[in-house]
Amino acid sequence: MEPALPPTPLAEPLRYTCHCGRIRVAIAAKPAFVNECQCSVCYKLGAIWGYFERRQVDVTTADDATLQAYIRSDENGDGDVSFNRCSHCGSLVSWTRVPGKPEDGGEKTGINCRLLEPKELEGLDRRRGTGPPRKIKKAA
Repeated sequence: MEPALPPTPLAEPLRYTCHCGRIRVAIAAKPAFVNECQCSVCYKLGAIWGYFERRQVDVTTADDATLQAYIRSDENGDGDVSFNRCSHCGSLVSWTRVPGKPEDGGEKTGINCRLLEPKELEGLDRRRGTGPPRKIKKAA
């Protein structure tokens, strides 16, 4: 995950939803860039992240849905990042830092920009991060 750069402020917030519409997100600015992280989790989830301060993001949920967390705790993870998805449709919405962990950085969040309309991504610098090293197991 790359550091947050100053996003481009907007007159009106960008709004998007998960696939079923039960999780709604409004962001006050376009991200400075989007990052296609290549760590073992993000690669398999297919996310394209935009980075923000938490105060720039408003997430609301319908009464019949929640954000479900997957706390990464594999050999390349420290249990400090929560990947958050809709409990109904399973769409990956965001990542947040787990409070109280050494690298809390609790003010940062990543928003899955694949949930934005494609026109909202036009003109943004698209980066491809390397992520942490991955161990690839050979087939038996």
